[in-house]
Amino acid sequence: MKKEIKQQSRRKTGKIVSGTWGMRKFEIPNKFCKICKKNKNLEIHHEIYPRSSIEIKRAISNNRIYYLCTTCHRASHTKGKDL
Repeated sequence: MKKEIKQQSRRKTGKIVSGTWGMRKFEIPNKFCKICKKNKNLEIHHEIYPRSSIEIKRAISNNRIYYLCTTCHRASHTKGKDL
């Protein structure tokens, strides 16, 4: 069940950020990696997995959903790595 919630949240976040969900595009501020400041090969990182559009937008505004480069994103998911 938890895996499904995460996947739904990721899918919905992607649609909201790209503007492909029939609504105005809601961009994540600071389009660069939060850790190393690179601006290439970015991925969206979720600290939390909100369900509704309003909660997703709130999480983006509160820096709970943000960009990480591929290298930092992979490292953030290994044990013992703090952001």
